[in-house]
Amino acid sequence: MTSRTLAVLIALSSGCESTFRFPGVADVQEADVATEDTADDAHADAAPECPATVCQEAGSLCVPTVGADGLPEDGLGGDAVPATEVLICALDPSGCLLESRVVCPGETTCVAGTCVEAPDPCDQRVDRCTGDIGICEGATAVTCEPDATGCKVIVRRDCAETAGGSCLEGVCSTDPCFGKTLCAEEKLYCDGAILRECREDEDGCLTTRDVLDCGATPGGACSDGPPPRCTGEIVGDLKFSVIADAGTTNPAGAAFTVFDRLPSFFGDRVVFRASTAAPAVPVTSTLTDAVYTYETGTETLNVVARAGEPLPDAPASTFSTFEAVGTNGPRVDALRVVFVGSGTDSHRGVYSQGGLGLVALVNRDTLIPGAAGSFVGLGDPIVSFDRIAFNGNDFGNISGAYTAPFDLSGAARLADNGTAMPNGASAFSGVSVFDLDSTYAVLVGFGKAPIGASYGDIQRGIYRQALTGGAPVALIDRTAAVPGVPGDTFSAFAGPVLSAGNVIFVGSGAPGPQKPLGPVTYKALYSLPLEGGTPEALVDTTTPMPGAVETFAAEAPDGLSGNHLCADGAVIYFRGTGVASGVVTQVGLYRVFPGGDVTRLLDRNTTLSGKKVADVRVGRRCASGGRVVIHVTFEDASEAILLGEPAPPVPQ
Repeated sequence: MTSRTLAVLIALSSGCESTFRFPGVADVQEADVATEDTADDAHADAAPECPATVCQEAGSLCVPTVGADGLPEDGLGGDAVPATEVLICALDPSGCLLESRVVCPGETTCVAGTCVEAPDPCDQRVDRCTGDIGICEGATAVTCEPDATGCKVIVRRDCAETAGGSCLEGVCSTDPCFGKTLCAEEKLYCDGAILRECREDEDGCLTTRDVLDCGATPGGACSDGPPPRCTGEIVGDLKFSVIADAGTTNPAGAAFTVFDRLPSFFGDRVVFRASTAAPAVPVTSTLTDAVYTYETGTETLNVVARAGEPLPDAPASTFSTFEAVGTNGPRVDALRVVFVGSGTDSHRGVYSQGGLGLVALVNRDTLIPGAAGSFVGLGDPIVSFDRIAFNGNDFGNISGAYTAPFDLSGAARLADNGTAMPNGASAFSGVSVFDLDSTYAVLVGFGKAPIGASYGDIQRGIYRQALTGGAPVALIDRTAAVPGVPGDTFSAFAGPVLSAGNVIFVGSGAPGPQKPLGPVTYKALYSLPLEGGTPEALVDTTTPMPGAVETFAAEAPDGLSGNHLCADGAVIYFRGTGVASGVVTQVGLYRVFPGGDVTRLLDRNTTLSGKKVADVRVGRRCASGGRVVIHVTFEDASEAILLGEPAPPVPQ
């Protein structure tokens, strides 16, 4: 009998009036005494007989896991193994509090007498971590790793315990190249708009470093070259790109050192002469001169002719230098490149690289038209349509301007020192060709003036010569008045180029009472119709230099010079200088549009690729199709040949 049952019986025998309720058993009161049964019999009939498995109080408890020794089991670290069985005390249908046991299903455990999802034992770990940690605390690597129980905990390793050890992003290593961005070979290369370099660092590791963000410059981009470099810097309305500079290597891998002839440009082809520091290939000559072309469409550099290679007209002789008189270099058109080359054994000629391969158009074996001898001096070739024009002479008796067709049929005379000079007292003393189209050649000549002329004993002028022959025609000479300068006549003429039916030239007025000696006081860039007419000044020494306080100078080195003047249709490009207190203070490249509007392209205030411009020059074939090729010298004395082309419109 349970203690609860005993308590009920004691209460009844003592005459208590309290009421006790058992499920399924009616209340027993004093009225029961009136029946035939005694009170003891009545309660004996109502109270069930409960088995020995009764419990004291309704509820539930967790039963600890017990080992073979009868004691509760512990986990690693002294933590109790979670209970997985529930002890329940509850009334059964007969009204007895009975004990029963339930095993928690699955992965659940007993907590506070109820089966619940098993708690994560790792939650109790104070060193628990989550995720992937890889950091360094000085030389200590800190990571998050699973321990022997499978819990992810903080792990610390002292990398300095190993000689040469270091920590990077939570990893210890003794490799000096560990963690660096490694590359395979030393080189420059483009990665999108970033110019990068692979080179050996102080630890002997080939690592990558950023050289320059080309895209940080308006219009800038990274070009694979060769060599890889930033290009496409916008200045004004032009975007400038490097064609060649001291960092450029030729197709044989030798770096350029000097660009001592001005580039020529036609269509998509640029031609220039340059030198390298050492012979590009084993050759018989130690000279390093070569003529190169650059294709703007494909950005490829090609060798036309190189020092040490055989001359096509004298295989026993090899090229030694490539040159042209004065500042002019090789010339180019859509089909061919023309240049003057000298070789061993005193050989010299005007050569063409085109459809017929490398051929000599004229050389020192070519007879001079109208003379008994052959050419000795050859220079200043000009390419136009089906022929070239050039200047030539013998040993001192004959000199003049000539043409030679590309069919190798020989030379023809334009004018020489036996040709009568218009408005002169005799034949030309000297005459040279400066430009050429399909109909006319433009000449500059000088000779004796008529007796009594006020401008001294020398006549000078610009002349037009038909390619079909006939006498030259004076377009302008020293008899012409200087427009806008009353009483003054022209003294000198320089650099005529053809431009949309006009002749563009630099002309200067007389220096003053001491004619023809003394400094020039007035100079201008003029346009004159090829068919004849009055010259129009486009820019003169009273014109303010755009973007500067100076005016264009007359006598500064190559100031308004015919040596640095070219035309692209009706657009004129020229080099100008400014002077203050007798010192050149400004040098720049300028452009004149029809109507006389002058714009600055770049000058000493311009910075390109992080370098300040010191000087800029153009050849007599510098522009084509709205693009211009220039030679730039920077303040650090480095040089570059640049292509300027219309900049893309700025997005609105």
